[in-house]
Amino acid sequence: MRLVSIRGDGEPVAGMLVGERVIPLAELDPSLPPSLTEIVRSWPSYRERLLDVEPDPGAVRPVEEVELAIPFEPVRVLATGGNYSAHAAEMRSTAAAAEPSGFLKLPGTAQGPNLPLQLRAEDRFVDYEGEIAMVVGAPARDLEASEAADYIAGLMLANDVSARNSPLAQITLAKAAPGFCPLGPWLVTVDELDLDAIEFAVEVNGEPRQSTTTATMIHSFTEILASYSRSVPLEPGDVILTGTPGGVGIGQQPPIFLAPGDEIVVSSPQLGALRTPVVAAE
Repeated sequence: MRLVSIRGDGEPVAGMLVGERVIPLAELDPSLPPSLTEIVRSWPSYRERLLDVEPDPGAVRPVEEVELAIPFEPVRVLATGGNYSAHAAEMRSTAAAAEPSGFLKLPGTAQGPNLPLQLRAEDRFVDYEGEIAMVVGAPARDLEASEAADYIAGLMLANDVSARNSPLAQITLAKAAPGFCPLGPWLVTVDELDLDAIEFAVEVNGEPRQSTTTATMIHSFTEILASYSRSVPLEPGDVILTGTPGGVGIGQQPPIFLAPGDEIVVSSPQLGALRTPVVAAE
């Protein structure tokens, strides 16, 4: 399933993408909550019901005719550093950690597709990091990697925007500004995915910058989820960013940072395209 949130006159409503067309979930099953945030945060209660839904092709609307919101509001956003060798090398870190390296994105950083990333005049060293976001689908504590796949609701695209002028020791602050975590455009449930074969790429103003597959991850989705569950109880609706490949702006020769007028597109054949225009802050 590809699940979306559709903007309207009030709160965003949950929908399902069928091909290139979208239908509100309420038209498929009126007993489902109207909010995808509510559904994801109670994922074990709704997963099987969603799998049983049979969309009516005559009732859907073209996706280009609707405005998509962030798929859901995350409970927490955790992130993973140095999980692709090429990125670790361009950041001058070559030692692969035995366990994934985790940090937090602060509340207020998450935003949906097509919304602008607003930069102030002093934001002169802001960089993109295209990533895959993993969505936790069940309460998870002290997992083993062998069982962790059952605790994943699905995947979506992410951009772990980073201010490179902050010292590495202040990594959370470097990634904490409003809008520094675009997510979307939709949530693809794990039953439709081969977790070891997700392709994704990043373009800035149409120029290819990053490209890889999840087969090259140092720590797999299940290893990341299991490792983090041993440190903190995870809940449905938690989002975990799983690392960026080589090709970020600071790794270019010379480094290239984001500026108003730019557009970043994180794309994947399996997960869609997450567009973020860059504008000057008002």
